[in-house]
Amino acid sequence: MIGFWLAVLTAVAMYLIVRIKKSNFIETGNLEKERFKVWDDGEIIVHSSGPVYSRYFKGAFLPASFSVEYKGKVVYIDPFGLGEAVPASFILITHCHPDHYSKKDIERIYDEGTIMVCPKNVSKRLAGFHVMSVRPGETVKIGDVEIEAVEAYTKGFPTHPKKDQNVGYLLKIGDFTLYHSGDTDYVDEIKGIKNVTLALVPIAGGNRTMSTRDAVDMVNQMKPKAVMPMHYILGKGEEKEFAEGIDSGIKVVLYED
Repeated sequence: MIGFWLAVLTAVAMYLIVRIKKSNFIETGNLEKERFKVWDDGEIIVHSSGPVYSRYFKGAFLPASFSVEYKGKVVYIDPFGLGEAVPASFILITHCHPDHYSKKDIERIYDEGTIMVCPKNVSKRLAGFHVMSVRPGETVKIGDVEIEAVEAYTKGFPTHPKKDQNVGYLLKIGDFTLYHSGDTDYVDEIKGIKNVTLALVPIAGGNRTMSTRDAVDMVNQMKPKAVMPMHYILGKGEEKEFAEGIDSGIKVVLYED
């Protein structure tokens, strides 16, 4: 019995540590933010919003914040630490952790024509916004955009438990398919994802997401045309380890200062 309660207290303590870490992500307001171009095929352009500064890690963290532009429309995924930004056609949120759900950034890009797609645990926080709640496995189709919510959870330490029904997204526009994993381990439910044009995947997970090795395995099995790692601390070499493990034929895009 003592061992059980010790395990419970340890889990609670670790959870609180993770929450404290999350609260220490801040935007570097004294720097002029520039977006980083990830993809441009002449019709669809994808940008990373660029790194933010983490007090806890004492360095630059590349969050899961991206935008997709096409035919005059803009889709934001987990907008966080945005620099210059235009109003959103769609905003997709994967889960409620503060480096993915930023009310301040949402308010900057939301207007009366914006449609938001997010899990229920996020929609509860967005009273007054035009929100469509999704669960893993559900698909939303609006005009020429198809948005499929897919599983996103971690199996070990419960920073992202399956019961929360957090999601990743398959964003489909014509022949272009973007996979944004959200925060997840390499779980069975996403092993069958195929026909992806651009994949955005976390690396260097620790207790937060999949490991760099698992990210490599996932991408090599998925075989997207291109991939960009996200959700990691810059300058520690994890992105290079990731790039070196990816099969030839898959373009690896790394953030560059």
